Amino acid sequence: EYKSLTKGFSYLFTSLFDKVEKLAKHKKIKFHYHPDTRLRSIIEHKNVIHYTTATRKNPDKKEDERTTHAAFLAMPRSAIELVAQATRYDDKSGNDVLNHEKVQLYLESVLIEPSYKIGMFFHEEWWKESGGAKYPAKLTSYFLTDHSADSLEGKGFTKNQIKELKADKNIIETSYDNEADFIDAVQSCLSTSLSYDQKNTISAAAELDTIGPSATDMPIRQVVYFGDNALKKSKKPVYGILASYDDIYYTTFWKSLELGTKGTRKIPESRDTQPLEGPRKATDVMVKMLRKQLAVLHYGPQADYTLVPEPLETRYMDWSLPPFNAGYHAYKSHYNMGDVQQMIRKPSQLVKGVDANIFIVGETYSNDQAWVEGAFCTSESVLNDFFGIKPIISEKHYPFICPK
Repeated sequence: EYKSLTKGFSYLFTSLFDKVEKLAKHKKIKFHYHPDTRLRSIIEHKNVIHYTTATRKNPDKKEDERTTHAAFLAMPRSAIELVAQATRYDDKSGNDVLNHEKVQLYLESVLIEPSYKIGMFFHEEWWKESGGAKYPAKLTSYFLTDHSADSLEGKGFTKNQIKELKADKNIIETSYDNEADFIDAVQSCLSTSLSYDQKNTISAAAELDTIGPSATDMPIRQVVYFGDNALKKSKKPVYGILASYDDIYYTTFWKSLELGTKGTRKIPESRDTQPLEGPRKATDVMVKMLRKQLAVLHYGPQADYTLVPEPLETRYMDWSLPPFNAGYHAYKSHYNMGDVQQMIRKPSQLVKGVDANIFIVGETYSNDQAWVEGAFCTSESVLNDFFGIKPIISEKHYPFICPK
């Protein structure tokens, strides 16, 4: 089962930020936030972390210099390498942890994987059989959760029946590809035949008709279907799809269509910080190419692009651009993944005779690369192992990082 945040995924982080602000105020901790500022260089000297910052306007030039007792680099490999580059040419004496040969070796243990995503919105679900698609997206399945089981109360199901359903592992959070198999499983669990109304009620509660995905060898690669995204459900529906979920090989295909047929590039890619600015509007030629490939996917090889209606809106995001230069990461061969995860969290562990409170957290060197869970888990492990903070949950069945 997939769930989404009605205000967008970024709301998770704005909510966390608000929590931190409130807790800091409650505990009388000084909390300073410096937007449009980046870490430029960092060294350790006599148990103090010395670092410089730069502004978004002048990202290469030193703007300020400060000290701290501990620094957490919540950033991916490419961003860390930029910090290491500036530190390499800093004249200040101290331990340049990031540029130590073994630390560099461990930093290079992951592949930087570009990622490109394109979202489209329509008033109709044309990709379904009911919408006229010759090869409709395979979306419908039946998946009953505790929440959807609770919704059955007062709708022809008793409390005891709901309790039985929730206790049956063959029912709760088990996916069924068709309604008949799902109903058979429910009837077997309850040891009774369901009435016509009961069948309709529980099927409606369990039916899923979003996500997919559809996969292809065309540059769109994967298509994911998100259902009605209209902010006001009383108005006309707005169906959203991730029209292209692409990485590595085909990201450059879409990049060549970003400027249209007559546009010229005006910003060097090394200064194009789209990931910080948000999705951009797709050009007409990009939209037409998307419609053509989607038409082939759902209507057949010779399908005309006009079979896919003109979208209400199309936006793209190129995660291969600065400051992250990657959508996600993957471990290279010939590295001990567990050792990397354990040691890179506090890179001075790799430098003999040095103990610097510089920490690296994020999905890049985690056990859940490409997932937000990876960032949370590495952060939690640092707090647990280096600051003595009690783990938020038991690691018995869900270890935060790999053992050595």
